[in-house]
Amino acid sequence: MKLSKDRLPYIVNELHSNKMFFCYKTIDYTNQTNEDTGEFTADYKRNKMCAGAMIFLEKQNTPNRLMELGKRAGYLSKDELLKHKDCVIDSLDEREICE
Repeated sequence: MKLSKDRLPYIVNELHSNKMFFCYKTIDYTNQTNEDTGEFTADYKRNKMCAGAMIFLEKQNTPNRLMELGKRAGYLSKDELLKHKDCVIDSLDEREICE
């Protein structure tokens, strides 16, 4: 997936701030975006964390708190995530950018 020039650094910063980065496939943009403000409202029952974001954090050995809780509870496996590590960048220098 190609991202705008500033999008990936923003995502990485959010991830390293222990914030959730939701999978776009789990977001209902019509019903979760305020028409007046454009602000997104999370639905924690429906929205799931992006697998690519989790893999990126695992590759950097910096899983966030939510991932650590998921591993302790048995819902998340580092080994399972890293099976897909070749699909995710290692650093910001490897990104594809849409100008």
